[in-house]
Amino acid sequence: MNNGRWSNTAKEIYKADESVSFSCNTGYIPNRSETTCLPTKVWSPPPVCNIVNCTVPALNSAQYLQLTSNNSKWEITDEHKFTYGTILSIKCNKWYETTDESSNRTSQEDGTWSPSPSHCVKIICNDSTDVSHASVDKYPGLGVGESGNVSYNSTYFYLTEGSLEVTCTDSRKFKWTSQPHFGTVSYIFAINGFA
Repeated sequence: MNNGRWSNTAKEIYKADESVSFSCNTGYIPNRSETTCLPTKVWSPPPVCNIVNCTVPALNSAQYLQLTSNNSKWEITDEHKFTYGTILSIKCNKWYETTDESSNRTSQEDGTWSPSPSHCVKIICNDSTDVSHASVDKYPGLGVGESGNVSYNSTYFYLTEGSLEVTCTDSRKFKWTSQPHFGTVSYIFAINGFA
């Protein structure tokens, strides 16, 4: 039998209507668990061990697959099949990061991937130290490469020119998309009714 073996109880000669079980080598799956000898001296159904094919792991738009053997970025379709033992690396597109320690996935003998496919999440800015006079936390969820307007709240400065748009940078910091200009608020204090 190709890519498989008869059970330990197998005999050399079988009579009509006798059955025997068989199993397949690692990376192959049987079409059935046993086969029966017919009066015509053939097995029914014929014992067949089919190669295990893993389908393409489900990905989201932030991910792509890479074969670990040649580091090439693949454009794949749902028709692609991967045999047992294939190692794929699930990579994240620009401005996304993986939620797992390892991006490698190995096809298993049951047609699944192990460990389960990872997820890619948007890299979010969390550092506004480079944005003076503004309160960036008013614009949550801004990811790397994205821009949005922020508010500022200050009793000492006011906007004189430009916009309050910030961009989330690769270093996870906000920066002004175009540096606005701020003026300083002047205070005049009245003492005893006189300015």
